[in-house]
Amino acid sequence: MLDADRGELFLRECRTLGALCAQYGFRRDAKVPPELLAAFDTYRGPKSKPRYFFTKWVGLRINAVKRGFIVDSSVTPTTLREITGTHCPVSHAEFVFKGQSPANPSLDRLLNDGTYALANLAALTQRVNRAKSDKSFEEIVEIAQWDETVDGLLPKEWARLASLVYGGWCAATGEQQLVFPLAVVPPRHLFTPTAQMVQLMLMRWCGDDGYDQTRHQLLAHFRACAASLHAKQSFDRMVKLIFPAIQSEQHIADIWLQPTLFEAFLEWYRDSHEQVEAILGATHRRLHASIDESKIVAAWDLEV
Repeated sequence: MLDADRGELFLRECRTLGALCAQYGFRRDAKVPPELLAAFDTYRGPKSKPRYFFTKWVGLRINAVKRGFIVDSSVTPTTLREITGTHCPVSHAEFVFKGQSPANPSLDRLLNDGTYALANLAALTQRVNRAKSDKSFEEIVEIAQWDETVDGLLPKEWARLASLVYGGWCAATGEQQLVFPLAVVPPRHLFTPTAQMVQLMLMRWCGDDGYDQTRHQLLAHFRACAASLHAKQSFDRMVKLIFPAIQSEQHIADIWLQPTLFEAFLEWYRDSHEQVEAILGATHRRLHASIDESKIVAAWDLEV
């Protein structure tokens, strides 16, 4: 898109937002672009009462234009409600949808230098989002290793936050070598790297009673991917550790934060990932042959 077209779209968004803010009773914000303020001040139409996620949607759009961005058209009040759910993926606190509370949901970008595409948005509690602030993925990972409470978040919460940001960071940077622990069950709208998808599969196969009849066969497929005896031994050690780990954790994805378990996974996966990816790729092509993945990837739009 030409710069002139981008500029016109931005101005149109500002004017639309100014009218919406005036119509729905938003306060006048002097920090927004002047075109938004002009539309706000000149609005003479009807007044309306906003619903909760409509307010969140408009607020997100205001934050975007303040930073020179436009929220992607795929982001709507409905999609914001869907990605919010009931609990914060980092603190596991139940969201509070009224009043002023540290547990109110805050919808914001995961990568602070990324766009306002759906795949770069997540709902966190106000407490978690304030702690995250403008920190980069690298800074979050560093803090997670300090083993101390920082900005009100426990080390395990920093590790979960890093896990949540990791997928978008990989998509934006093209990073393929770093294998990071899965510490949150990934929301469906976020990009999830293959290594974390494998952790998710193993976690579900071993932690869900629904796989009792097929678990042995599924695990055998992954074990067969090992290219060396050492990798097979690492896989066996991982399987031996995963069941007591699941029993010991209140939140199942925290199992991969246990060093001995993740180390066993890492030893197996690094030796076996090419075969694992080949199996998953073949299955994916068989199940999704009719889907145009290029459109999905384009919609993520995580350029930084």
